[in-house]
Amino acid sequence: MHAIETKVDGNHFEAWVPLNQRVLYSISFKASLNEDEQFASKRLSAFELRLAAIDGIKLSLQVPTPQVSLKVTEAGKPVLGANLIAELAYGMELRSKTDENGIIRLNLLPAQALTHLTAWTDDFRIGSYGFDRTPACDPKESKFATVCDLTSGSD
Repeated sequence: MHAIETKVDGNHFEAWVPLNQRVLYSISFKASLNEDEQFASKRLSAFELRLAAIDGIKLSLQVPTPQVSLKVTEAGKPVLGANLIAELAYGMELRSKTDENGIIRLNLLPAQALTHLTAWTDDFRIGSYGFDRTPACDPKESKFATVCDLTSGSD
């Protein structure tokens, strides 16, 4: 994921997207006032991006609700500094690191739902959780006791 330089003028922004780099499948936009206060996100296919270049894109900032707390553990103990990718519907991703208690807090928009989580550490421990598994969990629930239990990447 790469950030694109943006020029802001009042309530409008302008971003130049380099389309000649490689085959473009889709691109995600995220605009925020302050990360924890208000934000908007949108994913566009290559075709939709061409239309947006002509017509523009309208993003409406929203207050994130709910805030979801996730816990990454290994053998029941919290994992400090684990990396996490949270996949949302329509291919959107959020990335974060766990705090000293193995907790990650993610701010979601009302229409967003978690679909899959992957956590890993620099010493090759990895774990994942899919929200389509049984027993089912509500991906909009605000708290999960444990979502990713890490295992060693080597035997």
